[in-house]
Amino acid sequence: MSNLNSALAVVPMDTLRRAFRSGTPALARNPLLELVPPARSCHNLLQFDPTRFQVHLDADAGRLTLMKETNAGATTNARYLPWKENHCTGMALDPAARVVLSGPFGGGCYYMAKDRASGRPVVLHANSSAHAGDRPATLAAQKAAAERYLLAFHPGAALEFHVGYEQMERHTSWVVGVDAAGDGRVWDVHLVSVEPLARGATTVKYVGGWMNV
Repeated sequence: MSNLNSALAVVPMDTLRRAFRSGTPALARNPLLELVPPARSCHNLLQFDPTRFQVHLDADAGRLTLMKETNAGATTNARYLPWKENHCTGMALDPAARVVLSGPFGGGCYYMAKDRASGRPVVLHANSSAHAGDRPATLAAQKAAAERYLLAFHPGAALEFHVGYEQMERHTSWVVGVDAAGDGRVWDVHLVSVEPLARGATTVKYVGGWMNV
């Protein structure tokens, strides 16, 4: 099993493509990650501490697994944003973060914003199933939840970047954000489909960038 953490800081997307070269990609998370409670909560809004969600990425036979960092003396630049049904979760990335992952997305939306007080990037995962079968209403509910999250935890911040299920071509996917230059100023956002694809197909797709200005 090869560890991807050092490679992620240098060529993260190339590393992911190699890990998924089998054409049947999968991404899983260690159950330990789900046992860490949010730092703060407000009704259906959950705020997570990035330093408690430091993760390692291990690759084996075309499968990536997120493993919770358990070595107190080790550091990793990857962060994991959990999700919860009918909730909006969020995380203000710490200065050491260089990669952030959230997923899987099966209809939810991913957002980015900027905390006005600290200048730190904020990532959000909004999920809503209250309007099943009505996509416009679902999108509106997810956006409203994300806006309530910012109002509760990051007053004055506005949603500045969005990736929805439509950009994922309605395939269950993970979102991977990468600090492009290692200085927190530009984050490239990619989608990794976890559904079987034809051998040789590209399973990692760049969908845009967010500038912390």
